[in-house]
Amino acid sequence: KVVPSGTCVRYFGLDDAVKSMFPTDDDLHNSSEKSENCEDAAESKANNLPKADVVLSKVGDHEAEFILDGKRKTTSVKLDGAYNIFNAAAAATVVRAILADAAKQNSALQKFDDDALMEAISHVTPAFGRGEVIEVNGAPVELVLVKNPIGFRLAIASDHPQNHDTMIAICDEYADGRDMSWLWDVDFASFSGTGVECVSGTRAWDMALRLQYDKVEARNVNTDLEEDAKAFVNGDFSGNTKNAKRIYCTYTAMLRVRAALAQLAEVKDVGVGK
Repeated sequence: KVVPSGTCVRYFGLDDAVKSMFPTDDDLHNSSEKSENCEDAAESKANNLPKADVVLSKVGDHEAEFILDGKRKTTSVKLDGAYNIFNAAAAATVVRAILADAAKQNSALQKFDDDALMEAISHVTPAFGRGEVIEVNGAPVELVLVKNPIGFRLAIASDHPQNHDTMIAICDEYADGRDMSWLWDVDFASFSGTGVECVSGTRAWDMALRLQYDKVEARNVNTDLEEDAKAFVNGDFSGNTKNAKRIYCTYTAMLRVRAALAQLAEVKDVGVGK
């Protein structure tokens, strides 16, 4: 048994409306060729899932909707990326479990306020480099950490590339992983209309090749990451300093980009990447 008999277990989950945003490895494997048997098996599995205490039902532009006790609650969010918002559903489930147990000892907690919980979620800010926004030259620069195909896919799925300039920084140090073949499991077609202003990092040319296969123009490809990051945020590539900017980066690339941006703007000191 996973937990002792009699233990109260609470679950968090996804509404059918957003499940396509969270593909499993099996979903990706079967995406190009699904049989009726596979679909029937998936439906049967879904019907056997336990009832979730908190359900993520909608992911919008800095907005999310959750279902709690059958009621839909909407809140603004400072977090970017669908998985960050799904993590908020997990955190909300933990809070509800703790307060429900505490209410047995304290009558003041017996009326739990879900609206207060939504308000608390709206104030959560991203961890450094994981949707972190740094203001440079009066324009927001968002750092989006990417480590695997699903994470990269979801980050792109919540993106609106027409609203900002885009840079992709890929490195292959030990903390990033040396094998870059995972980039071929990411769909970059949504950038085909806007292109990418800059591709940089030690594996810039691998990334540029991958973009080429999705018909995405990489207008500047270089391996000098620090100089490229500065040029990108200064508008040297796009010609517009005031454009909002988003940088997708692997872990060590993110640390190097933060260090470069710290020479141009105020960057929070977290002990690394500055």
